Amino acid sequence: MREKKKNYVIVFALFVLFLAVGYSTFVQPLADKLPIWTPGDWCVGFVDAEKVKTTGNASENNPVSYDLTRGWFNVNLTQPGDSITYEFTIQNKGNITAKVNGIYVYTGNNSFVSVKTDGLGVGEVLKPKQKTKLRVTAKYKENYNGLPANTEELLVIVNYVQK
Repeated sequence: MREKKKNYVIVFALFVLFLAVGYSTFVQPLADKLPIWTPGDWCVGFVDAEKVKTTGNASENNPVSYDLTRGWFNVNLTQPGDSITYEFTIQNKGNITAKVNGIYVYTGNNSFVSVKTDGLGVGEVLKPKQKTKLRVTAKYKENYNGLPANTEELLVIVNYVQK
């Protein structure tokens, strides 16, 4: 009877050993393919803004402003051809690489203003600590025939995703 129990214990121990070896053999290749999670610091956004050029009678109603996620300015465009250009500095202050997913400039309901962006573009990658520039120009359309509101508030938003 004792010999039979001893055999069961040995068989059970071998079975457990077999399961452990089998489990580690199949799990290790799967674990090698999984991404490694590392903690990161996400901090991408506007760090500076300035007016760089005016054309015609264009003027600022308020100085350009910004926070981490957006920039905005309020301008006075009085006649066709008037324009004003702002340059925003954007920096990746974190330790995660970011990719520009979209650049949006909201002009409200004023159809007399056209907007052009230069510099930073969709798809551009910002590595940690990297800075880049985005220029935004608001222009009174040359061929506009309606009555403009003259004052225009514009909002600039840059959307990022993790690369």
